[in-house]
Amino acid sequence: MHHHRTAQGSLEYLLLIGGIVLISSVVLFVILSSLSPLKSSVNTSIEDYQNALDTAGSFEGGGSNPPVILLDAYQGLSGGEIGLVFSTDALVDAHIIGIETALAPNPDLIDPDNFESTFSTLQLDYNDVQNGLVPGGHSYQVLLSMENTEYSFFVLACNVGGCSVAYDSAFSGVSAPPLPGISLTAFQGASPASVDLLFTNDIALDLAKVMGMQSSNAPIIVNETDFDTAFNSSSFIEYQFSIPGPLPPSQPPGYSYAATGLAQPSTLYTFFAKGCNSTGCTLASAQAFSGMQAPDTTPPAITLFSLDWDDSKVFVSFDAVEPGNESPPVIVTAIRGTSQALVDSVGVTGPSNSFDNPPAGVIAISLGSPPGTYKDSGLGNNVTYYYRLRACDSGVSTPNCVTNGNSLSVTPHIPAYTFQFGPEETVLKWASGAANGFCSPTDLPDNHVRAFKTNTGLVLFASNASKKDSACNPSLASCDFKYYIRRGTNFNNIQSECTSYFVSGKETLPDNFNNLEWFWSGYYKDDKLHTIVYNEYHDPNNPGSCGGSTSIEPGNVCRYTGFTYAVSADDGKTFAQPAYPSNMVAGPPLQWDAPAMNSPQGYGHYDITNIISKQEGTETYYYALVHFADISGSPAYSKCLIRTNNLGDPASWRAWDGSGFTISMPSPYPSPYTTKCASVSTSQLGPLMGTITYNSVFNKYLLVGYMANWDASFFPAEVKCGFFYSTSDNLINWSQAKHFLEYQGSAQAFQPAGQNPCNTSAKIISYGAAIDHEQLNDPNDPNFEKSGKDFYIYFTYWPDFYNQGWIRDLVRRKVTVIKS
Repeated sequence: MHHHRTAQGSLEYLLLIGGIVLISSVVLFVILSSLSPLKSSVNTSIEDYQNALDTAGSFEGGGSNPPVILLDAYQGLSGGEIGLVFSTDALVDAHIIGIETALAPNPDLIDPDNFESTFSTLQLDYNDVQNGLVPGGHSYQVLLSMENTEYSFFVLACNVGGCSVAYDSAFSGVSAPPLPGISLTAFQGASPASVDLLFTNDIALDLAKVMGMQSSNAPIIVNETDFDTAFNSSSFIEYQFSIPGPLPPSQPPGYSYAATGLAQPSTLYTFFAKGCNSTGCTLASAQAFSGMQAPDTTPPAITLFSLDWDDSKVFVSFDAVEPGNESPPVIVTAIRGTSQALVDSVGVTGPSNSFDNPPAGVIAISLGSPPGTYKDSGLGNNVTYYYRLRACDSGVSTPNCVTNGNSLSVTPHIPAYTFQFGPEETVLKWASGAANGFCSPTDLPDNHVRAFKTNTGLVLFASNASKKDSACNPSLASCDFKYYIRRGTNFNNIQSECTSYFVSGKETLPDNFNNLEWFWSGYYKDDKLHTIVYNEYHDPNNPGSCGGSTSIEPGNVCRYTGFTYAVSADDGKTFAQPAYPSNMVAGPPLQWDAPAMNSPQGYGHYDITNIISKQEGTETYYYALVHFADISGSPAYSKCLIRTNNLGDPASWRAWDGSGFTISMPSPYPSPYTTKCASVSTSQLGPLMGTITYNSVFNKYLLVGYMANWDASFFPAEVKCGFFYSTSDNLINWSQAKHFLEYQGSAQAFQPAGQNPCNTSAKIISYGAAIDHEQLNDPNDPNFEKSGKDFYIYFTYWPDFYNQGWIRDLVRRKVTVIKS
């Protein structure tokens, strides 16, 4: 799957350089819902682009450096049409060439000096040369001859400073764009005879109209196909706010229009918006009273919930509500100062001390639309700050505003954290060599617990596959390797569901990642449980390299690992996997090589955290940390940060490359890939792995898991055993892991007794996970992505690991975090 930038994002790129996008004679319309960022060989970020502009010198006449160029490709109106938007920072000569992707070389390896000769050996479908382009945006229409074919487009741009190449890609022959989703909201205007209208659309429109009528003279519902005819009749009035097309996808608050001079007092008017694209038209309507009705003068209600603090920062939590919701969204502004009297005086009538022009020593801050929490950074520690809030209507009329009462104060400083712990609680117990809460004698907790709140109750991943047991024929072919689901109405009522399970493929070759499988992570969204499946291959065909073992089970020291995808549409009752290789989430870069890859860590991706979502602009991304073991084992415990914006597409996951998420992780069969992820905070995290939540005490992302820091290459020589935590503002940069709960006997890579200083006895623990039980009551957190001052750590407990490794209990302890 490939991705494209949104139209709004492209416009922002062009506006950054002051360009005006020139639209060609055939207007190109963009399907917003299908457009998202695409890899480019040069300057794909706004920051890089702006930095290049700042440093490129004089652009007049071409500049002294190679030009900075951007190329975006968009699906056009027809199945065989592609729109190209090309922009440059300087006067250049430019060549635009398109080819079928199957014929394209690696775009990152294109040499600008040999651009034309490189492509002269290929079948060129398009060769569009434009000379003397000036800075700004330039639009082109390309009609493609082959449907359902992926094409790549390249731009070579040159000036006196040299040449650069930009790359973009798009499919042809896709289905027609969807019908537009439009909305129209009407508000009482500034005068009794006026109405303010707010119009929004979710995808680009080639035609848009807003019209109004008196409801007493015509039906409220107008058929879309008869829209124009109906409004030509005498029952309808077309006001002066018809919208010329085309319209790009709107961004809140949309497009505002004023309907004035409404003739009939105290009459209900109905307003209609019509939006059309190449597929068809849709209709939206809204109603508003006009005539002898006073404008809305009721201000919003503003509440300053709390002020929290951290090192050099303050968190302002607030809400504001418009009574009756008769106005557009509320806009909140804050003021901050170090004098309570000065801050409390702001808001009194007068320009010298208003929110918009505060006095010296008071700072105005835009908080946006409530409810929310604003992070005010760059403050001084041990300084008391005072905050006061104002909320205003954001309509097109003169806004009504209200200020909260006296200010609240807060003093940021470097925090100290202490922890309190509850007693151990056994959640599932294995006893007396037989199942007690488990589905078979060999069913046991063998991964980090993951919790999901589904339509039918609580679902837990907290199991291992059932290996060979007394009811199983000793031959490998007849012994299923199963993964069982745990369910409950709450966290105090967890039971094993032995009729629902996932069966491992247990194949004996590594080339399709259908070997031993565990549910290791997941995310519940839109009534589907999207699951990351851990695949572990133990080579039974190379006993000389694998400790003599011919088993495919974990006792075989040869280990080759990766992640695939499965999904359940019935809350974990059944699971389906796409056919290989479409199910690959993160395959190892290289194909299996028993002698070279036989190391204690094995080879490939393993041990992934839970999935946590993060809103970035208008896009929601889903992140996870995953370990990567290389052949050399160095750096040990490398961590890849991976993300996707489409949970249902396994191939959409990308790994962090050090500056962006560009690295795909397909199956290495038949072709290995060589670009590995950039390890995230290796020296800070070491082998720490577990659960990530956004914690309201730390006001950061919190990673909690078990670890034994006996390895001095990561941590000080002092041995700490048990549970550790680390925090992050962005999931990329993590703090030094800190020990917070002692547990002698922490398993770490299953070292034999005496090799790990933490293994002082046969009693050990593993698989730490953090879950805040209170989130069970939050309808907006079905994946337990948040945590507060109280949460539970779940872990596996072996009473006697070395002699009775099958006996394992699932245990938890309550943790209370105190910040001072």
